[in-house]
This record gives sequence, structure tokens and C-alpha cells, in this order.
Amino acid sequence: MPAFSIVIPCRNAAATLPRTLRSVWEQTCTDWEVLAIDDGSDDATSRLLAEAEALDPRIRALTGAGRGPGAARNLGAAQARGLALAFLDADDVWAPGRLTAAAETFAARPDAAAVFARVGFFATDPGRIEARSALWRRDPGAADLLRANPACTASNLVVARAAFEAAGGFREDLRHAEDVELMLRLLPHGALVPQAELLTFYRASAGGLSSDLERMMAGWRECVRAARSIGHRPSARALRAAEASQLRYLSRRALRLSQGRGAALGFAWRGLRASPAGFFSAPRQGAATLAAALLRAVAPARVGRALADL
Repeated sequence: MPAFSIVIPCRNAAATLPRTLRSVWEQTCTDWEVLAIDDGSDDATSRLLAEAEALDPRIRALTGAGRGPGAARNLGAAQARGLALAFLDADDVWAPGRLTAAAETFAARPDAAAVFARVGFFATDPGRIEARSALWRRDPGAADLLRANPACTASNLVVARAAFEAAGGFREDLRHAEDVELMLRLLPHGALVPQAELLTFYRASAGGLSSDLERMMAGWRECVRAARSIGHRPSARALRAAEASQLRYLSRRALRLSQGRGAALGFAWRGLRASPAGFFSAPRQGAATLAAALLRAVAPARVGRALADL
């Protein structure tokens, strides 16, 4: 029984999968297995997985039904033997100490259902970080999860297998915010524990799933339902503030992805209408986002991207 089962959903990932697997092989903790799921690829993904499986007996290649990353992750988790499930998308990368740090955190916090670290965002080279996620200094609760995604990506979640099974796994009908929705359902089973280190590197792709910002907003609404299912029922005012915070995040994301001139401003305006206090709950970030969105409407995309990182 390994300490960690690394679950990697793959769909047409031939261009990025070798770098992702290399980051697994570079882990300072070697007590792991990999369950890599080819979820309906029509490129060289299956060949690369077969080669990796032949090279390292700790790697198992599985075949998914093409039903999306949530279903693929659940398939891998169902066959996992590890005490903890470490999720990693096939275009993201870990720092060498990712699993070691997770093991240390679980040992120090036996109440933990999941741990997450800081994330670096990159375009093509994980050695060139364009932005970093916020540093969390306390365990997030349901109210925090409705305002922001502290883990940023499923690739940054390491979950105790018992807690994952008790929560019911990923919702397979969601393609956006499925990680936050899971974290909300994990709360009754333990704490979500932040780590200060930068350990996960997220590939920001202009054409990836996370570029569909309206669907990301729809995923947030499903998170509201998940919060209610565990007994968290915020007031209408608090919910509007959380919605405004989410819209501020989507405005910044539209800037980083260089979406249409009015996209970032549209999300910012919706956030201000929902709750000015919520939009400016992080004053500097709110002001920088609004300024960048206004400039993006009239200026080159690089100006908006630069301001979005303030």
C-alpha cells in the first residue's frame, strides 16, 4: 500500500504529458503509484502512457470513457491503493517536494481531509512563473470557498482517501469548479490545510476548459448548492459579496487570457453591481482589476495582463 496514489486524467495530452510525468519521477518522496487515465484521446497519449507503464511498474494506465476529468479522476481513485489521493492534471507540474510536504502536513495535522499549497501560473515553461496564488494562513471554511478557490486547481489537492470516499468523490457532471465543490463536501470530514510553499505549477491555456469563464460562473453556482447541502446558508448580502469576489476573479482571468476587449470589464461591472463591498473586499486587488479592465477596453492586451498581476 503506497503512501500516495497519483491520479492523472489525460485527454489529448501528448504535448504536455512527458513534462508532467517527469515532475512525478522527480519527487523526493518515492512511495507512490500513478493511475493515469486516457479519457478518449486521439493523439499519442495512449502510446506515451504505455511506454511509461513499461518503464515504471508503479504506473498503471487505465482507459476512461471520455466523460470528462471528474469521471476520470473517480475511476482512478476507485482503483487506488494509497492512503492519500494526489490529483495532477496532464498539463500541470509539481515541484520535487510536493508529496514530501503533503506527508509532513498530514502527519502534523491528523484532522486534515486535504492539503493544498501555493500555485505558480505559467504559459509554456514552468520555470517562468507569471503569477502566484495567495498565501493562506488559516484553514478555509465554506464562506471562504464561495469567495475564492484557495487551491486554484485540482492539481494542487492531496486528499485523504477515506475523506474522499466519505464525501462521494468528484461530481462527474461538472467541468468547472468541481474542485471547489468537492472541497465544500470534504469539510464535514476534516480540515482543508494550507501549505506556504510554492509546490504546484498550473499551465494557463487560452483554449483550455478554464478559459470558458461563463461556465466557471455556472460552476460557482453549483458550489453554492454544495455549501447549502452541508448546512452553510449565507445571508443574501454575504452571498452577493461572494458572487462579486468570484466575478472579480473572472475579470482578472479574462485579462490574463487576453480575452475580448470588453470581457474583463463586463465581469468587473457585474461584480460591482452585485456588491461593491464584495468586489473591493481585497481593496488593492479590486482597484487594480477595475483599472486593468477599463484599460483593456482601450489599450493593448499586455497592459491589462500586467495590471491584473498587481
